[in-house]
Amino acid sequence: MVKGIAIGMSHAVIPIFQYEIIPTPRRGRILSFYILATGLGNLLMYSLPMMAMPLIRDEKYLILHWLVDLVPLTIATISVMLFPESPKWLAANNDWTEAVDVLESIETANSEKNVKSKLGHERRRLGDKHYVVKKYSTAVNVRSCSVNELFGRKYFREVNTGILLQLTIDLIGVIKLLNSMYAICLACQIRTMDEIKLVHEFDLVMRIVFIIAPIGIIDLLRRKDVLIFGMVVNTILMSAYAALYLVFSRPNEPSFFNLDFEWGLKVEFGKTSASMVLALTVLMDVVFHSIILPVCWLYILETFSSSTRSKGWVVVSSLHWLFECSLSLIFPFFFSSLNGWLIVILFLISLGGSVAISQLKESKEKPTTASVFEKIHSSLH
Repeated sequence: MVKGIAIGMSHAVIPIFQYEIIPTPRRGRILSFYILATGLGNLLMYSLPMMAMPLIRDEKYLILHWLVDLVPLTIATISVMLFPESPKWLAANNDWTEAVDVLESIETANSEKNVKSKLGHERRRLGDKHYVVKKYSTAVNVRSCSVNELFGRKYFREVNTGILLQLTIDLIGVIKLLNSMYAICLACQIRTMDEIKLVHEFDLVMRIVFIIAPIGIIDLLRRKDVLIFGMVVNTILMSAYAALYLVFSRPNEPSFFNLDFEWGLKVEFGKTSASMVLALTVLMDVVFHSIILPVCWLYILETFSSSTRSKGWVVVSSLHWLFECSLSLIFPFFFSSLNGWLIVILFLISLGGSVAISQLKESKEKPTTASVFEKIHSSLH
């Protein structure tokens, strides 16, 4: 309960804080780091029992588990105290001078003298208020809209785009398949808990490795193009996954290994097809967490206008967790009953999602050709 509240609140707050405090050219990279940090935390907390439980009795390990949680929590608490306030929040409360000071400290960090001089000249020319407004919005003010305004006609398109895009990403079912790794491993004739844990740990390691890969280039590419690419790759992988379940599996009643569950897959695979199933499961995880998820969140944040972004993201996050909770309750039973046919349904959802995303407009802060060449040129130097 405590962790659920903490995760829900951090998911709602951290991306917004990052978006408001990180300069535009680095937002995709920083959002990917957030997902990477989550993956590292999951790997640590999953690996810790495997290393500690052979040495420590179960009841003592439970105490250790909570004590280990306190280490990153303490570091995070101290770190947050050192963070500057969001310039957007300061501006919304008419603290324009401090907002500019924070913006300048961020944008001039590790910059050359001519960059600092240029920004200082721009601040004096525009004045504090207009300097901040220019950074955040083309509108006259940077205040957030009210809840009633959020669901009004003016913001109808951006709010619905954010909600529908997030629910589409949830509906393709990759996270639910990963949550079903125990049952998938049993269907692939992996019987011992040590082997199942090893498969799961390998999946977490691959997720981290491949999240690192696109971090350096994610800000150079158009959001929509990357999102379509990720969805198309996921659709292809899902089609192969469905074919394996429908063509290369054989019926099998749930074994005594999963009697503690009220469900279990009623198919099993031979050695070759089992290896393919596990490989495709890991590949879908990699594509989802390294491409689809960070770019989807970035697109949603950039779709909202400056005045709707904070409240709009909270609404999207809340619906995401409610939807994830609902799926978690029903997915195991559908997976147990439909097996490969559920994968076919997920394939069709992914295909439809790819087509729907192709009809979206590019986000409001898409990289222009000039900015892309400028970033490449600066990175080479």
